[in-house]
Amino acid sequence: MVSVLQAIKASNTHQLCTVILHADGLSVRWEDESKSLQASVFLRKELFVEYEVPWLRKEFGLQLGLLVDTLHVFTAGTAELVLRYPGANQELICEMTEEGAGGVLCTYASLDSMEVEPPRDLVGFWEGPESFFLVPGAMMKEVIDDMEWGAVSKSVEVLMQRSPPRIVLSSRGIGGLLITLPVGQLTSVQCATPEVRQIYKHKHLKTAFAHLPQSKDASASMGTKVTLDSQGMIKVSHMLSLGGAEARGGHYTSEAAYQDSQRVAEQQRVSMVQFLILPEDAGEDDEL
Repeated sequence: MVSVLQAIKASNTHQLCTVILHADGLSVRWEDESKSLQASVFLRKELFVEYEVPWLRKEFGLQLGLLVDTLHVFTAGTAELVLRYPGANQELICEMTEEGAGGVLCTYASLDSMEVEPPRDLVGFWEGPESFFLVPGAMMKEVIDDMEWGAVSKSVEVLMQRSPPRIVLSSRGIGGLLITLPVGQLTSVQCATPEVRQIYKHKHLKTAFAHLPQSKDASASMGTKVTLDSQGMIKVSHMLSLGGAEARGGHYTSEAAYQDSQRVAEQQRVSMVQFLILPEDAGEDDEL
């Protein structure tokens, strides 16, 4: 859980998130103040040793940073972590009980929940046709980090061309930086029109790639798909392996392989982490 939630952790330490409990599993979602960025993660019920909810759907708010930091404390233990909601005061309770040579050790934490207005689901505004490319997540993270050197206007333009296949990221302004992605390391590049060109805030793109697990961690391999819809909304989808089973991650050789990995995820310990980003000229004052 820490690995997955860390991937959507916001730079704002007081960022509120919405926890959604439903029959199929647990979702965590948050939206940037600008309403231009939305991050979410979904943990299927099969990923838990035991998962029981008495509601069709239940939502409550938590501080995301506090939740991640609290769960991290429990990673030092070897027993199963038990999450209970609600407590006597509508709090989220975290418990771990371990037996040792000196007796029984119980680690306990209580996180106050709060009422929050659930963020709108930007997926509902998605419009085809879509353009996409599959890319190693670590490579894309490095490119976005490099763009910060030239992001004079704090904006990044994404350009996709159909023929010849070409994907270029460039920072805007005097002395800006231009980076062409190596097509040989990308797979299933699909451009819905001869050319797709959109501008995004650099800080939003950076958030989508900021907390990817290190590649040396074999239990946290990552495959990434970047998709743009016809209106310029960009969707960054990371497939994160949680270990405990042979999972497919990293660099997929084709779109079919990516889709197959999603089907395999239904039986394996794999979670999808997703970011939706509106183009720079769209925001909280715009109506989708």
